[in-house]
Amino acid sequence: MGHAFYWQLKANLYQKSSRERFYLLLERFLMCCGQFKNELYKQNLVDQALINLSAYVEDQMEKKKESKKKSITLMDKRLREEEVRIKMM
Repeated sequence: MGHAFYWQLKANLYQKSSRERFYLLLERFLMCCGQFKNELYKQNLVDQALINLSAYVEDQMEKKKESKKKSITLMDKRLREEEVRIKMM
């Protein structure tokens, strides 16, 4: 239940009308959830890595006009690098 609660709050932080309230709820939840916050932190790292990867591949495709097959290879390589980086944390 806490997992769904966290991600719903996080997903709605972009809304100006409720950002402050959701941020405060999120902050309080993280203060009270004990070791579970470490799991959420790891999930955030993966989420951010996927966002960065998507932007990187899209940028490479636009700059170099890469083929789809080449882009998939590039994405796979970058994913493996991110996986190693996250595991080291």
